[in-house]
Amino acid sequence: MLSIEIISFAIVWYLTKQTGSATVLAIAGPISDAIGIQSWFVIGGIGISLVGIIGFILPAMRNIEDQHRADDGHKDLSSKKAPISNIPSE
Repeated sequence: MLSIEIISFAIVWYLTKQTGSATVLAIAGPISDAIGIQSWFVIGGIGISLVGIIGFILPAMRNIEDQHRADDGHKDLSSKKAPISNIPSE
């Protein structure tokens, strides 16, 4: 089993890497000391899950690629089939 020091280091390293901010360290350290590492993992997991669910529910997030294509003038080519002429004949 991993020691608490390794887990604490992993959390701090991951948060710093993802955000690039020392502010996260100032928040994560005292909170994880106060409530415990396992509770901090559970809270983080719930937070990430909520963000994922909200992103899935919002139509703007679900259709973000379609909106990007429309803004750039690209057509949706997903319904077109590849030309048969590219298949080598025997």
